[in-house]
Amino acid sequence: MSGSAPSLPPAATSEPPGTTQGTGSSRKRKRPNAAQVQAQFTIRNPAWTYLHLRLVTSSSSCSSSSSKPTQLDDVDAITLRTHLTSALAQFLGAHGAAIPIDLLKTRAGEAWVRVPRDDCAAVVAAVSGWVGSDGSGAEGCSLGWMVLGQSDWLAGLETEGGGQDLFSD
Repeated sequence: MSGSAPSLPPAATSEPPGTTQGTGSSRKRKRPNAAQVQAQFTIRNPAWTYLHLRLVTSSSSCSSSSSKPTQLDDVDAITLRTHLTSALAQFLGAHGAAIPIDLLKTRAGEAWVRVPRDDCAAVVAAVSGWVGSDGSGAEGCSLGWMVLGQSDWLAGLETEGGGQDLFSD
């Protein structure tokens, strides 16, 4: 038995297509033009979810019995934010009140809000089950939220103007 390793047959060289096997000068594949390269990028888990909410009353006689604004159209962004925070605090306590909510637009008792995607289910459950008062002290007057739309993309919310109404007054 000799101490040398057994010799193997010469292996076939596998070169990538487009290259040539030569006698010392090899040609490399040309790179495609940078303008021809297309990149595809998919966002699978967006960080935010968008909600379209409407503040509703239990009856039409509620607001007429008080000295407060007579229409839900008159509700300002601070009042809407207060009602949202109240719903979250009532449903989830301090953890719910700590959920960051961005009011993107308010109009006629409606609000477009942005919430973290992981907290969206909790926010929808909190606002859809919340019953609050309008602060007038009138008997039987209560407020609630109606979820009109939910999407991972702001443009995905169903709106009358195909999304253009979000950016105009």
